[in-house]
Amino acid sequence: MIARLLVNDRTRWELLYGALLIAVVTVLIAGGSFFHRDDFVYAEFFQLNALTPEVFLRSWFGHFVPGYIAFLTAFLSVFGLSWPAALAFTAAINVGAFVAITRALDAVVGKARFNVIAGLAFSLSIGPLASRLWWAATLTNMLALALGLAVLGCATRWVIHRRAVHLVAALALYVVALAMSEKNLLFSLHIAMWCALVIWRGRPLAERAREVLRTWPLWAGLLVISLVEVVVFMTGGYIEESGTSPSLSVSLAFIVDSVAGGLIPSVFGLDMEKVVSSLLDPRIVVAAAVFIAFIIWTIVRVRSNMGVWAFALIGTLANVVAVSRRADVLGITGGRNLRYLLESTALLWLAVGVVVVVTLRAGMPSVETATARRNRLASIGVAAVGILVFALSTASWSQSLAHAIERNEGREARAWAEALRESLPQPPPPLIDSPLPQSFGLPPLHPYDMVAAALPSLGWKDVRTTTSLEGAWVVGPDGSAGPATIANPHVALSESECSDGSTNIAVPRAQSDGRSFVILDFSRATGSTVAFLFDDGWTTIERPEQSGTVAVYIPGPIDGDLQISTQGNAMCVDSVIVGDIVPSPTPREGD
Repeated sequence: MIARLLVNDRTRWELLYGALLIAVVTVLIAGGSFFHRDDFVYAEFFQLNALTPEVFLRSWFGHFVPGYIAFLTAFLSVFGLSWPAALAFTAAINVGAFVAITRALDAVVGKARFNVIAGLAFSLSIGPLASRLWWAATLTNMLALALGLAVLGCATRWVIHRRAVHLVAALALYVVALAMSEKNLLFSLHIAMWCALVIWRGRPLAERAREVLRTWPLWAGLLVISLVEVVVFMTGGYIEESGTSPSLSVSLAFIVDSVAGGLIPSVFGLDMEKVVSSLLDPRIVVAAAVFIAFIIWTIVRVRSNMGVWAFALIGTLANVVAVSRRADVLGITGGRNLRYLLESTALLWLAVGVVVVVTLRAGMPSVETATARRNRLASIGVAAVGILVFALSTASWSQSLAHAIERNEGREARAWAEALRESLPQPPPPLIDSPLPQSFGLPPLHPYDMVAAALPSLGWKDVRTTTSLEGAWVVGPDGSAGPATIANPHVALSESECSDGSTNIAVPRAQSDGRSFVILDFSRATGSTVAFLFDDGWTTIERPEQSGTVAVYIPGPIDGDLQISTQGNAMCVDSVIVGDIVPSPTPREGD
């Protein structure tokens, strides 16, 4: 009875109910998160730089993603860093991925009820759920995947029904999918394997070859579009920026660990990325054993399921091999990060959706016999094992999801943004620009880790920055804003030194581990700029013409190599302090 319930045609509302569930879960899971890391980098980059054609074509961390940049800039121009707007898009994108998986299964095995369950199993698994907590992951990973799945679904309908609208939609969506991420090139392989091993499963090889010839417009279109993408990618600077490939041994170790230590355990609700490094962990071993037993059982029951599992294996290996190029950067166990396994997770649940429906249908007798009764008892045993596995997986899933939410950097970013809204006036007073906290900023990408450039996207207008402490405010690490004051001072120069502009003033006592301010008290100055020189660079700022106190943020360490250049003008340096600039506990009188 359970088998019939799962494989029978569903009602017209069940897909809608599933989509609604995905949207509700998205809001509940991600409602308390916020933008962080790459989100602030991109917002600040497009605040400080003009939007030119080069921006769309340049390499972004080794990727060619003009569609992603177009979507992101449009979102920022309309909504800024509005989390409710991002949450709505996140829900829509994840609903789209769910519908794409379900409808692809519908085209292959009919509108079985289990198709919705397979779609939900993917959408509610740990990887897709965790990606909802980060806007950048939603756009770079989930949106690209949703488009790739839509291409696969349209291609499936073209192959089966031969309607021109499906062919046009598949090729048009493929162009968009590639614009979102060059990684979607792999979907041309996935579609070919899906047709050859799943849609045409059980047929003789000669018949499958004839089907390929009959559907040549699809393959020709995919080939031409893919070749254009490959030429653009290979002739740009994308590969160079992504770094060199690791050794063969490192790549193989990465691939095995990604599949055995990341993908397979995630099917049972386990996120092993930060748990353990050994593949001999009992949880990994048991998960692999259960999964392999399930594969063998489905193949024994229906021989053609072997092709479906071959599709999942080929697709997974292709995806993981592509990621393995960054194995030296990520580390051997870095491939367990479920964000890098989203595509493989989707392909796996597509395969599970097909084999479960096919296997259950094959096991349902049309006539009651003694053999049928024995099969029913065996099915009851299999169902009992399935219920036990589901219960244990649900417990693991709950724990993994709780850990993902707990580790989510968006929570700290949200608290910071709320404190900022409560303390910074609109419009804000002149600000000493300060860095975003390391917990959700990206210090290596300075200057795109500063507060002032993020404020317009967060809703503040007429943002002004200054280097003069007099009358300035500053935003602290916790998001609170107030009049700027010096904290944790280290006096590096206490006796006045003057320069006529022909020489620099050395400050050998200046020391800092990085992410600190240099506060300069000066007098008798001409000109309007002063420069802070280091062995690995310099920073030039404007200052009052004659005297005053200025502060400049230095992201890197200071190790006795600080020199002050008066830029060819006369100036006396009365003191130099290395320390922090923080908001005063209470506003000063008159502010």
